[in-house]
Amino acid sequence: MIKIFLFITLIPVFANASISSDSLKQLHADAEKGVAEAQYRLGMLYFMGNGVVQDNEEGMRWLHKAAEGGDPIYQYLLSFQYEIGMYVTRDSVESLRWHKKAAEGGNIYAQYSLAEKYESGQGIQQDYYEAFKWAGWPTFQVGSRQVVLKILT
Repeated sequence: MIKIFLFITLIPVFANASISSDSLKQLHADAEKGVAEAQYRLGMLYFMGNGVVQDNEEGMRWLHKAAEGGDPIYQYLLSFQYEIGMYVTRDSVESLRWHKKAAEGGNIYAQYSLAEKYESGQGIQQDYYEAFKWAGWPTFQVGSRQVVLKILT
């Protein structure tokens, strides 16, 4: 699955890369100013304990800030944290809430995944209308035609 691959491939980047104290200070300043990318990166540093004391709660706090800024990429990444339960207690309700926000914000991966969830009833009440609706948006980008075909047959 693409989201697991993307997330797992990012872990070594944050785990092995060292960050200088000046870069960390700048990253923290940018995060405090509301720069979503900086908030996300700072959260990941806290998860990994890279340049800071490892702290999952602080990592989630920064990921929430990035997602609350409205960027569907960070909303999707936060939903994924809750879905798999990495660094936080698994929470399907919270995962779905952020998943929907990301899909509504235009994240094609979230749209495709949400269509699959509605089609299969995975963590949500099965609803073919919603599955069709969400599958219809990213049809050509990520191959959600497969979901539509399941619905129509």
